[in-house]
Amino acid sequence: MPEEGISLQHTIVAGGLSGLSEHIVMFPLDSVKTRMMSKEIGHLYPTLTSSAKKMFQEEGLWHGFYRGVWPACCSAMPAHAALFSAFEYSSKFASNYTSNQATCTAVGGAAASVVHETVSVPFDVVKQRMQACQFNTASRCVKETFAKEGIFAFYRSLPAALLIGIPAQVVHWLTYRTAKAVTGKTIEERMAADYFLCGGIAGINSAFVTNPLDMIKTRIQLGATSYTGAIKTILSEGGLPKFWTGVVPRMLFAAPSAALTMTTYEVTMRYLINGDGSENTIKHICHHT
Repeated sequence: MPEEGISLQHTIVAGGLSGLSEHIVMFPLDSVKTRMMSKEIGHLYPTLTSSAKKMFQEEGLWHGFYRGVWPACCSAMPAHAALFSAFEYSSKFASNYTSNQATCTAVGGAAASVVHETVSVPFDVVKQRMQACQFNTASRCVKETFAKEGIFAFYRSLPAALLIGIPAQVVHWLTYRTAKAVTGKTIEERMAADYFLCGGIAGINSAFVTNPLDMIKTRIQLGATSYTGAIKTILSEGGLPKFWTGVVPRMLFAAPSAALTMTTYEVTMRYLINGDGSENTIKHICHHT
C-alpha cells in the first residue's frame, strides 16, 4: 500500500515528472510503432530497422521521429499525475475492504487506467495522426478532424483505450510490485537501478499481453469507424498474426518507458517524502519544471 506521508501534491509532482521524462525520451520509438501499425502507410514500414532508416533518411530526426511530440507533452504531465494519484488512493481505498494486496493493486491499476486514458486519449489521437503523416501541425489536425468528424473523433477510441489500458495497467502494477517483492529489499535498501529493472520487466509483460488490443486501438485512432470493421480489416491483412504487428517495437518501447517512468516516480517521491519534508520542496520542484 502507499507509503505513510504520501500526499496528493506528492503524486501530482512525481507523476507529472515521470510522464514528461518518459514521453520525451521514448517518443521516437513510439513514432516508428505507429507507422508500422498504420493501414495507409504500414506497408512502407515493414520492420523496425528499415522503418527507422527510412524515416531518418527522408524526414530527418525532428520531423521523422518527433512529429506530434507537442500534443504528447501537453498531456503527459496531467495524465500521469492523474494516473499515479488514482493508483495510490484507489489501492489504499481498496485496502479498507480487503487485505489481499494483489486485489488492491488490481483495483488501483484499473482506476489509474480510467483517469489516465480519459485525459490523454484526445491528445493521443492528434499525436498519432501526425505520426502517421496525416497532418503537419497539431492545430491543423485538431481543426480539420473536428470539422470532418466532430468532437466524437477525439474520443472514439476511448473504449478501446480502456479495453487495453485497464488490463495493461493491472498487469503492469501486479508485475511491478511482484518484481519489487522478489528482490527481497526493503524500501531503504532499494536503489534507482532496482526500480528501473522492475519497471522494465513490468513494461515488457504488459506490452506483450495487450498488443492485439493496442493494434485495434491504433486503427480506430487513425480513422477506422468501428471496432468490428477494424478487426475484420486486420484479419484480412494477415490473419491472427497481424494483431502482433509492431509487438517488437512496442516491447522495446514499453520496457525502457516503464523503467524510466517508475524510476522517476519512485525517486522523486522518495525525495519529496524524505527530503526536507516541507511544502517548499514541492514548490521548488514545481518552479523548476
